[in-house]
Amino acid sequence: MEAVQQMNVRIPAELKREGDRRLSEMGLTPSQAVRRLYEFVVRNPRERALEVLEAPEEAEEQARERVRRLGALAEFEDWRAEMLCRIYESDNPPTPSPEEAKRRTEFFDRDYKELLFEALEERYAERCLP
Repeated sequence: MEAVQQMNVRIPAELKREGDRRLSEMGLTPSQAVRRLYEFVVRNPRERALEVLEAPEEAEEQARERVRRLGALAEFEDWRAEMLCRIYESDNPPTPSPEEAKRRTEFFDRDYKELLFEALEERYAERCLP
């Protein structure tokens, strides 16, 4: 027989009551729920487990930040496409102001590369690659 460990967990009384009620509705005991939680964490990659276990406020904030960054990336890509069109249509491509050039360069160096790396990580995770 496999060795069994006992756990003692402190949580607010109201959370315990409501949690017990909902687990009961699902046909689970607290022990079964905790066991399934541990099994989930063990079976899934760290990122997936963190995604599921993350506090809702943190997940919402991360989603807002991602939307902001993707919007900035889309803005940059629109600008880049416009510049490429002008270059192909003209012998004298437009030159951005020094401030605009610096802003675009800073954006490209930081956000674009980070987003590209994140997208590659997600693609690898989707395909279950290490």
